[in-house]
Amino acid sequence: MGFFAPIVGLLGGGAGAGAGGGFLSTVIKIGSVISKVAGISGGAESQASMYEYNRQVAERNAAQIRRASLAEQSSRRDEMRRFLSTRQAKYAAAGVTMAGSPLETQLETIQIYEDDISNLTWEYDIAAQRQESQGAIEQFKADQARRGGRIGIGQALVSGIGDIAKMSLSSQLA
Repeated sequence: MGFFAPIVGLLGGGAGAGAGGGFLSTVIKIGSVISKVAGISGGAESQASMYEYNRQVAERNAAQIRRASLAEQSSRRDEMRRFLSTRQAKYAAAGVTMAGSPLETQLETIQIYEDDISNLTWEYDIAAQRQESQGAIEQFKADQARRGGRIGIGQALVSGIGDIAKMSLSSQLA
C-alpha cells in the first residue's frame, strides 16, 4: 500500500475521506490499471520473444545455407577432378598427348564446371541473403512489439489515472 498511498491521498480517497466506497473503488481501479499494464507488458514481451526466436532461426538458416554452398562447391570441384582424371587416363591409354585439341577441351570443361560452381554459389548466396533479410525483419518486428508494449503501458496508465481522477472528482462533488 506504500506505493499507492500517495496516489490515493492525492485523489482524496484517504482513510479520512467521508465516502468509504470512493476509497474502495479507487483501489479497485488502481488494481485494474496495474493488471492492464502487466497484461500489455507481458503480451508485448511475449510477442517480441517470438520475433527474436524467428530472427535466430533465420540467421541459423542463412549460416546453414552458406555451409551447404561451400560443401556443394567442394563436391563439384571433386567431381570435375575425377572427370578430368578419367579423361586424361583415357587419352594417355590411347597414346594422345595433352597438347592442342585435348588440352583445349580440358580447359573448356574446367571453364564449364567453374561457371556452374559460380552460378551455384550465387544461388546459395541469394538464399542466404533472403534468410538474413528475414532475420532483420523479425528483429524489426520484435523492436516494434516492445515499443508498442511501452506505448500501450503509457496509454493504460494515463487512461487509468484519468478514470481515477474522474472518480475522485465525482465523489468530492457528490
